[in-house]
Amino acid sequence: MSYPSGTVVLSARHDSAEPPGGFRKRFLVTGGAGFIASHMIISLVENLSDCLVMNLDKLDYCASLKNLDAISSKPNYKFLQGDICDSHFIKQLFETENIDVVLHFAAQTHVDLSFLDSCKFAYVNIYGTHILLNAAYEAGVEKFIYISTDEVYGGSLDQEFDETSPKQPTNPYASSKAAAESFVLSFWERYKVRRRGESQGYISTGSLSSIQRGTCGNEASHSHMLSSVK
Repeated sequence: MSYPSGTVVLSARHDSAEPPGGFRKRFLVTGGAGFIASHMIISLVENLSDCLVMNLDKLDYCASLKNLDAISSKPNYKFLQGDICDSHFIKQLFETENIDVVLHFAAQTHVDLSFLDSCKFAYVNIYGTHILLNAAYEAGVEKFIYISTDEVYGGSLDQEFDETSPKQPTNPYASSKAAAESFVLSFWERYKVRRRGESQGYISTGSLSSIQRGTCGNEASHSHMLSSVK
């Protein structure tokens, strides 16, 4: 792939290392250098050795590639430094990388900071998600999994929530994530079938509240996510 000027590509994989017949599936994980997404990438890389896992991250203040040291040299892992809000880059990425599954973790996430710069949170979390959705639709991606947050249901620590619970965001971060969920759901309602070909593909949402609360190391949580993307 020919990337826009300034894009950083770090990969242990060379074209000659690709398995005969290619990878079975090609995953794009956004925000993969963050704490939660990095655990998902490690699970994907270690459990799906016949699949390529691409990590797209801007490497903002809350990201660290050290989270991925354990798999950074694996032949089925590739890191790309880029911005989900760069529509030209994202369009080019989807057009050339033959992505099958998107797991969209990338977001501005700090609740207190969201009050100081709510426009940035809206731009990244809503506009960035919209850019990814459009590109995924145009490219005929099989599945788009949006990772939300239990913050969209309010600040209660005692209640249990699921996707049918009413949304009651109490800060700009939660509001931007809830708005992005609405964008994803609107694409699901409109485009249940892939644009290209006869195969059906789905744009899915998942709040993953248990992972957002820090239990991403839990084996059951990993197994649930892996089963949804295999």
